[in-house]
Amino acid sequence: MQNIQEFTVLIQISLVALTITSIIVSGLFILSQQKLAKNLAKINNSEKIHPAWLWTQLIPIWSSIAFVVAAVKLDEHVKKYNTNYNEKLKFKASLVYWYVGFLILGLVPVINIIAGIINFFIFIIIWSNISSSSKQIQNHFKK
Repeated sequence: MQNIQEFTVLIQISLVALTITSIIVSGLFILSQQKLAKNLAKINNSEKIHPAWLWTQLIPIWSSIAFVVAAVKLDEHVKKYNTNYNEKLKFKASLVYWYVGFLILGLVPVINIIAGIINFFIFIIIWSNISSSSKQIQNHFKK
């Protein structure tokens, strides 16, 4: 009986640790998006993306909608940058659509593990593209 209680406590601690880690990773990801949005608005002399679209990504379920809206707005700024400076940035909103699509597929019990793994890799690619696009813009400022 004590083993079951210890196991239950271990699972609860693991879930709390996973939740805290998830919030930290989400916050860092949103900060990366915010940095890219700020850099794009500055270099394009355009309006910044409202922070609500970025920070409401922390709200479960709503996050998928806010993520797509933020991606569309970032993509508009990226297209403007590509046109103005004849330079391609790595960020593309289409990866976000794939991410949300696999997120929805994750609701299907048989496919959810595979969809989750694919989503993990797509998320890393999106974050990497956001960071490299931000660095590319910052390098453009230095010129």
